[in-house]
Amino acid sequence: MFPARLYRDEGRAARRGQQRDILFQHTKKFRRMHVYAPRGYEISTRRYPVFYLLHGAGDCDDSWTSVGGANFILDNLIAEGKAKPMIVVVPAGHTSQTQGLGGGRGAVPNGTTPRRPQFDDDFVEDFVNDIVPYAESHYRVHAA
Repeated sequence: MFPARLYRDEGRAARRGQQRDILFQHTKKFRRMHVYAPRGYEISTRRYPVFYLLHGAGDCDDSWTSVGGANFILDNLIAEGKAKPMIVVVPAGHTSQTQGLGGGRGAVPNGTTPRRPQFDDDFVEDFVNDIVPYAESHYRVHAA
């Protein structure tokens, strides 16, 4: 286990990878995801392992980078040889039609019981049919 506070330091990330914000056409709407590519990806011809990093239910697709500093953590772990260079895909996990580009679920009105939406099934379909094929066709990754 690596204490995140030791590896999140932006100043230590001497060898920075690239963080890209991707807007792509999903079957019913535009979706957003963030993709981290390690330093040297652009000049390399090798294939990289891919890691799909999902946010929590109350977060959104940019939480791992804007709040968690995942890109800096990866830069520092890779630089110290404690992680292998990899592509990291962080998709918007919320698939409700009421969501814009994949933000949180929103508040439940007072006095009502939240009903369970089909987030799980919709996300699985989205992940298998859109996110993984996009990553595999636009980045040099080992296919799933």
